[in-house]
Amino acid sequence: MLEKIIKIKNIGRFYDYNAKGDVSLRKITLVFADNGRGKTTFCGILRSLQSGKSEYILERKTLGSRDEAIVQLRIDGSTTSFNNTSWSSTFPEIDIFDTEFIHNN
Repeated sequence: MLEKIIKIKNIGRFYDYNAKGDVSLRKITLVFADNGRGKTTFCGILRSLQSGKSEYILERKTLGSRDEAIVQLRIDGSTTSFNNTSWSSTFPEIDIFDTEFIHNN
């Protein structure tokens, strides 16, 4: 189970996000925010984690950034990382109910 977002860097609006405090996710987690806050970018990160396709992240790299895209997530007690081109492991069991899901179904 996806337990925590540890770090997201140089992806969309996530210039350098680091978890602070208790930000643990539960079995079902609803993500909501105003427009332009990174929800679609976050879904792209999760879709990349699910499929292993780096383009979901790389097409959303922060404009003007020369640094690599980084994601660190805690899944089932261990850290899974994306470092610029690929994931250390994937998580195909995750379900993402976003506009892409609606379009495909």
